[in-house]
Amino acid sequence: MLITTVLNIQANLILSLSELLSDNGSSHWMYAGTAIRMAQIMRLNKEYHSRHPEQEREIRRRTFWACLQIDRLLAFSLVKPQTLSLRNVNISLPASDISLAYGEKTRGITLETLVTFDGNPSDISIQSYLIKGLCIWSDLADFHVTQERMVSKLPPTDPSSRFAQLCASLHHWADTLPPRIQWSEENYRIHQDLNQGTAYLAIHCLLQSAWCVSHQDYLPQTDEHSILLDYMDSAGWSFLHRESTIISACTSHAMQVGKLIETYLSTDRDLENQGQSLFLALAILSTASPLLWLRYTQDEHGSEENKDLADTYFENYIRLIRSWRGAWDIANTWLRQLEEMRSLYRFAYMGILDDDAHADAPSRHNTPPEQSPQSPEYRPSPGDGLPPATISKNIYSLLRLNRTANLNLREEYQSSIWFTLMQGWPQSVDISAWDESMQGQEPTASMEWR
Repeated sequence: MLITTVLNIQANLILSLSELLSDNGSSHWMYAGTAIRMAQIMRLNKEYHSRHPEQEREIRRRTFWACLQIDRLLAFSLVKPQTLSLRNVNISLPASDISLAYGEKTRGITLETLVTFDGNPSDISIQSYLIKGLCIWSDLADFHVTQERMVSKLPPTDPSSRFAQLCASLHHWADTLPPRIQWSEENYRIHQDLNQGTAYLAIHCLLQSAWCVSHQDYLPQTDEHSILLDYMDSAGWSFLHRESTIISACTSHAMQVGKLIETYLSTDRDLENQGQSLFLALAILSTASPLLWLRYTQDEHGSEENKDLADTYFENYIRLIRSWRGAWDIANTWLRQLEEMRSLYRFAYMGILDDDAHADAPSRHNTPPEQSPQSPEYRPSPGDGLPPATISKNIYSLLRLNRTANLNLREEYQSSIWFTLMQGWPQSVDISAWDESMQGQEPTASMEWR
């Protein structure tokens, strides 16, 4: 029987993070769920009394905020709804490390009051700004993960729509950042000297990528080679509808994230041993598609200069993620996701099938055995609630399938994406490289995601 303690909550969070970074099965989701349930049982999301010493209260707060961060990370990474709701959270944000060490009383700053805090940023932890930024980012990410565009009755330009309200909150957050937290190279150097450079950069990468993670759902795939049909969403907007304000916001902020990552790479650091950041990974994964859209479509925002920059920034993403592979196994998954995403765009808009698009896919002769739900290595398989690959006949659906496949399925099932491309894309391309890599396999029903 599991004993519910703060220490056991922390232990389960560590196990969850370890399993995620090691890319081991689905146990990370289970460990995180156990930690969250324990935190809810202990009501770490509330502070009704001062029975505990100040230092212990701060540890309890930090433990809950760690649960929330893991929850938001897994929800986006696994394309699942979030578990923890902020509606019943009423605790202070983390205090500074010095306050924790001294057992000082917290200033009582919450998610709601942080925007009106008029003291010095040095009086509170930089983690407070990171958590607030993550919460706003994850609200917009949830819009994308749950495909809210398909169910919202209001267009995103309607001030009453959830999309517009989320954007208004993002605007307000950006406008209320204190001067020392706003982005500048001087502030970045100061935070680097304080050993807070990565956290400071993550705040701004999340801020900028928040303008992309849901906005990308409204990028029209309108190139002459795209097969995206003229579907309609619940608000009556065509998938080919071009809303300049949304496109401009999405692409310009994706470029800003690219610029921030370029700044990060230009600093003197050992990327393989100390350059990893989960929050930077979130920003990269949520802005990669807008950069590729800018690079490969013929939209008016895609000037030659912007196309070249988008290409450079995407290569920087690849370079950074590749440098993490020695420390995090999941970096291989992220790298494959980015490379396959680029292959999707290249095939859709240029008719080019990369010869190595599926070079790492195992053949039917070395496919690992099926695993039961009781196995610690268990991952969902076709029939476990995933949509059939055969219904994904357009780049919009395939981009979503790419995200779902990489962390939810074993590698042999990811080939369904490419089978779908071969079956449905109206291109005259030489697919001999594909045929050879798949050793004559046919897209049978057993390879579909049903």
